[in-house]
Amino acid sequence: MNLKSWETVASNLLNELKEGESLSLSLGAEDSLFMRMTQAKVRQVTQIEQGKVTLHFFKNNRNLKVALPFTFNTQRDTKAAQEAILSCRNAVQILPEDPFIQLPVQEGQFHQEASVLMDRDHLMKTCLEQAKGVDFVGLLTAGEIVRANRNSAGLNQWFKTSTFSVDFSLYAQNNQATKGLYGGRHWHDHEFQAIMKKKLAQLEQLSKPIMTLKKAKYRTYFSPSAVATLMSSLWGFASRDAYQRGQCAFKKLVDGDKHLSPHFSLRENFTGGETPPFNEMGEMPPEILAIVENGHFKNLLCSTRSAKEYNLPSNFASSREGLRSPEILAGHIAAEKELETLGTGIYVSDLHYLNWSDVQQGSITGMTRFGCFWVEKGQIVAPIKDLRFDETLYHFWGTGLEGFTNKIENFPSTGTYYHRSLGIVKAPGMLVNDFTFVL
Repeated sequence: MNLKSWETVASNLLNELKEGESLSLSLGAEDSLFMRMTQAKVRQVTQIEQGKVTLHFFKNNRNLKVALPFTFNTQRDTKAAQEAILSCRNAVQILPEDPFIQLPVQEGQFHQEASVLMDRDHLMKTCLEQAKGVDFVGLLTAGEIVRANRNSAGLNQWFKTSTFSVDFSLYAQNNQATKGLYGGRHWHDHEFQAIMKKKLAQLEQLSKPIMTLKKAKYRTYFSPSAVATLMSSLWGFASRDAYQRGQCAFKKLVDGDKHLSPHFSLRENFTGGETPPFNEMGEMPPEILAIVENGHFKNLLCSTRSAKEYNLPSNFASSREGLRSPEILAGHIAAEKELETLGTGIYVSDLHYLNWSDVQQGSITGMTRFGCFWVEKGQIVAPIKDLRFDETLYHFWGTGLEGFTNKIENFPSTGTYYHRSLGIVKAPGMLVNDFTFVL
């Protein structure tokens, strides 16, 4: 996955454009290890090297996208892409004009190559050693990932990084389970050991008799992992296009009909370098973009296409207008005193099966499943039987929010659909009063 091969192919294609034609090229590639484990034993190991280039061809306010494999073999990739451009040149003539066409007009340069050599054998060995003797089920991924853009307006961007993640569950004899996630760009044995130690302690608690709670409102603590899961599942809640179409959960906040807690601040933060600071068209948003600040609405994510359609300024969001590097700012609750601060109520270490139940009202439904406990006077009493909740974000980020912990944890994306995903959620723990459990 070398830069020279990519630049040679891209230059060959851009040099062939005719008058009135524009072209945008977007590359995604990876060299990844995938290791699946059950019962702390290796069940499957796969090594994948793959790449895909997307050609976006423009002429006379018409456009067409074509995706091709990219092998980093200059001759082969150039030939395949040249044939694709010929097809686009013919096909685009019969297409209708696009009134909201997003032409490749932004010029700029970006280069980040933070790829470090990972000892994959060490990662695999450490995972298995730490999980020895318990029912450990998980997926280890590790390797290099590339995102790059070139276009006929002069934009040239290259982002290459090395990442890993261990996404796992530990199961108790009574089929109760707790989840864990460790990931990032730099593996440290002591960090993974600390996560495993905490999860093994939860596993011991999960072996106690299960308590059944009635449907009711409970004082509830959500661990940083649960908050990150919540964030990752709430698609479209900060999208300008969703707002315009009446499908935005923040609509009442944007319109001033509802308010959120002054404890709640949410922003896009690209300063960490974990996520490419450009979208699929190469457009670069602000390094930090406030979405909500101390409970007050600041911005929705607006792509250039939405900006054109609704006559608004773009902040160069992706075409999906989803958060790519969200961060909830830390609060005042001491993270090491989470149980003590909760007092009596429910401790939720992670969530499951989240979805909107009424997006216009900002209502979400989901299940507790992994590592959830009943707590009295700051002490875990028993694991609880799974509960379904239905609650509005105007409550758990608004009137019911007591605060966030003073420590933020990082949760990298673990998506592997078609390729390993990039992206990260930075979240603290969260304490909510009167959270509604319905079943």
